[in-house]
Amino acid sequence: NNYVASPWQYYFRTLLRLPDAPALPMLFGTAVHAGLKAYTDKVKKGDASIEDAIEALSRELACLPLSPLDRKELMKKGKDVLRAYLAQEGTHLTQVHESEFAITVSLAVPGVGDVPLSGKLDRLDVKENDSVEVIDYKTGKARSENEIKGLTKSSDGGYYRQLVFYKLLLNKDGRFKMREASLHFVEPNEKGKCTIRRFTITDAEVAELEKELIKAAQAIADGSAFTVACDSESCDYCDLVGSLLAR
Repeated sequence: NNYVASPWQYYFRTLLRLPDAPALPMLFGTAVHAGLKAYTDKVKKGDASIEDAIEALSRELACLPLSPLDRKELMKKGKDVLRAYLAQEGTHLTQVHESEFAITVSLAVPGVGDVPLSGKLDRLDVKENDSVEVIDYKTGKARSENEIKGLTKSSDGGYYRQLVFYKLLLNKDGRFKMREASLHFVEPNEKGKCTIRRFTITDAEVAELEKELIKAAQAIADGSAFTVACDSESCDYCDLVGSLLAR
């Protein structure tokens, strides 16, 4: 998604790993993910409670670079989110097979070689015939199906591309067959409900993404990706790009 937004953003953020000051929504998402992981891990052991999730949320917030006021406010918000989501979805967590499932595979790129592809899947739920549903947690306002797929003016399809990428990883890994993928917007709406969006990812979508990845890897390897001008609307590093291209 960084590369799709701008090759230069990928260059600085992913290749050089220049540090970004984390925004509050990102830090909040990190803490909520920690709470949900702690809960699902306890479910697998048969002794989960909402308090396990809240304790993990608190531990994570204590480690994050937050002011005391921000930490207090995010703790209160996080408790409300965890309670609402687990009250709605907790009974389904008995199907959880993996939580925070890290996976790395190789992509054969002509003219370049094997390129590693890595991802971390929030949750894998076992379904019939040994298939799995991939669940990805999202904090923030729930999005419509069209927004997720990039069919509106304000969206770039990054959430949907992420789900297609997960199926590509699982296909190449071979241990699990992905039947469907879901985005769980864990923050409740005005009616107190958490929105779930489910999708069936097609093999054609996976094949198209693989082609895009190969093309991008080739452009990165030969340097052609970084000969274009920087677009300030899609990249945060245009000042640095200008300095590089001026040499």
